[in-house]
Amino acid sequence: QAGRSLWSLGRVLLGVGNNEDALSRLEQALGILRTALGDAHPDCASLLVDAALALQAEGKHRQALLRLDEAEGIRRAKFGPRSLEVAQVVRLAGEVMLKFGESGKACEKLWEVLRVHDRALGETHRETLETLRSLEEALVAHRDRAANRRGEAGVRLEWEAIKTGAEEFDQVLKAKAMNEFEVEDRYHEKVQGMLDMVQLRLAGTAADGFRRSLILLERPRDGATR
Repeated sequence: QAGRSLWSLGRVLLGVGNNEDALSRLEQALGILRTALGDAHPDCASLLVDAALALQAEGKHRQALLRLDEAEGIRRAKFGPRSLEVAQVVRLAGEVMLKFGESGKACEKLWEVLRVHDRALGETHRETLETLRSLEEALVAHRDRAANRRGEAGVRLEWEAIKTGAEEFDQVLKAKAMNEFEVEDRYHEKVQGMLDMVQLRLAGTAADGFRRSLILLERPRDGATR
C-alpha cells in the first residue's frame, strides 16, 4: 500500500511539473514494489515508464532510456513483442531519442510502433495517427541530418576534384570522395522517400476526415426535412 501511495503521489507531482520530487517518490515506490511483487511484475514496468517521464522532463535522456529499456523487457516477456503494451514503451523511447538528437534510432523505433498500431488498431485510430506524426517529426530531423552529411560529402568531393593531380594517390582520394558522396546521396533520397510516404498517408487521413465532416454536415438532423 505504501508503494502505491508513493506512486500516486509521484504521478501527481509529475503532472504539476515538480519533476525532481516526482522522481524521488517514483524511485521509492519502485523499490517497494520490486520487493513486494518481483522485478518482472507489470506494475514495475509501468512505474519505470513514469520514472522515465520524470527523467526526460529533467533532461536526463540517457537515464530515461535505460528505464524504458527495462520496462520494455518486462512487457515483452509478459505481453509479447507485438503487443500494444510494448508499443507504448517503444514509442516513448523513440520520442526521447528524437529529443536527444538520435533521429535515426528514433525512426526505427517509431516504424516498429506504427506496424503494431496499424495491425492492432487500424490506420485511422487516434494512437496510430499520433505515432505517424511522431514518425514524421523524426523523419524530418533525420532527412535534414542526412542532407547535412550529403552536403559535407559534396564539399570534400569538390575539394578533391580541385586538388587532384596526376599522382595515383590523388586519384584514389577523389574516387573515395565520390563514393562517399554517392552513398550519402542515396541515403538522403531513401529517407526523403520514407518521409514522402508518411506525409502522403497523413494528408490522405486529413482528406478523409474532411470528407467525413462534409457528410455529417450534409446529413439531415432529426426532425429535419429533405
